[in-house]
Amino acid sequence: MRIKLFSIFILILIIPLALTACGNDDDDTPEINLTTAALNPDSPAGRGAKVFQTYCATCHVVIGDRKIVGPPLTHIATTASQRIPNMSADEYIRESILNPDSFIVEGFSAGSMQQNFATLLTSDQLDDVAAYLSVLE
Repeated sequence: MRIKLFSIFILILIIPLALTACGNDDDDTPEINLTTAALNPDSPAGRGAKVFQTYCATCHVVIGDRKIVGPPLTHIATTASQRIPNMSADEYIRESILNPDSFIVEGFSAGSMQQNFATLLTSDQLDDVAAYLSVLE
């Protein structure tokens, strides 16, 4: 009798835990972009991730859609190519960094992005950040 009660107790405890672990697709948990987690730190994109962390991560997220100061950049490689007709994603990204008020994303204000990245970042750093953002599809 004791063993049956113990078995039932265990089943009552385990089944809800197992169902919870399965989860569902309706939750708000952001997807982790595995491309960024697997970057070679010595590649242009890997170096760009470091530059991004230093200069950009305070205002932009790259995972999820949380708005800090600037728009989230989760899928910037895809969305950037669709923002301005006849402008590549790389061109859009570079222009947005060097001249932040050239293109204002809906819901954000001109002047909210730091305006001196053209003088703050080296040419190599700009290339690396653009390479990093280009993997965020």
